[in-house]
Amino acid sequence: MNARRDWTVIGCVALVALATVTASFTAQSGLGELAGWTTVFHVFGVEVSMSWLLPITVDAYGIAATRIATDKGKYSAEVRGHAFGHALAAVVVSVLGNAMFHLIEAEVIELGGASWVLVVAVSVVPPIALGGLAHLLGVAARDEVAASEGVTADTLERVETTPSDLLVNHKEVEAAAVPSEDSSQGVESGTESEKTVADLPPFVPALLPAPPAQTPVLTPAPDELFPVAAARYADEVATGVVPTLTRIKREMKVGQPRAVKIRLYLDQLARLAVS
Repeated sequence: MNARRDWTVIGCVALVALATVTASFTAQSGLGELAGWTTVFHVFGVEVSMSWLLPITVDAYGIAATRIATDKGKYSAEVRGHAFGHALAAVVVSVLGNAMFHLIEAEVIELGGASWVLVVAVSVVPPIALGGLAHLLGVAARDEVAASEGVTADTLERVETTPSDLLVNHKEVEAAAVPSEDSSQGVESGTESEKTVADLPPFVPALLPAPPAQTPVLTPAPDELFPVAAARYADEVATGVVPTLTRIKREMKVGQPRAVKIRLYLDQLARLAVS
């Protein structure tokens, strides 16, 4: 049963958000006007001041970055770390913009001949925000690649080595475990090839051959990149070492969902190799 919503808390959060947006929007748009953004243009018959673009740019940038930074189900820790840095940068710019506007309005700071510094500082915000957001979306796109899409084995560099030390030839094991017809006939006929216990070597262990080992290698493989990954990381997997998700994504050029599946497969091979 879902817990009842606390409308008091929800109402308080809504009030704080409304007050913050109003105060921040007013301060940043006022800072834009002080920097010379006084142009007014019409959008669907509504007058829009160019100074409004400053708070819209900063706040939208911060919201998008925060959204990615808090989505653990869709993005990896690496991507969320990048997004957190962008969100923090947006908050810092917003705080500095608000503080600068109020300091100038209260005449605590007098720009005088240094007003060009304010003009430059405000003017570089939109292009920097656009570039930062484009970079963040490019990084986040790596984790948005579906498991059924992305690169194939043909797009990866060819690997000549094969993980032969990780695979078991079941037919050879079974053939070695079955005695040949000549040896069985020699024992039954009592010929000279039959040996007594005293004639056997002194250090032969009385153990049955081990059954064929079970391997996670399937035919056909559930993913076409499984054998490619096994070949690429054969030396490491043979010692029980499994590459990290970040490394698999970077070297095999796959997204987060597919990298997780590949790493689980390599982990199975590593467990088999050290067992």
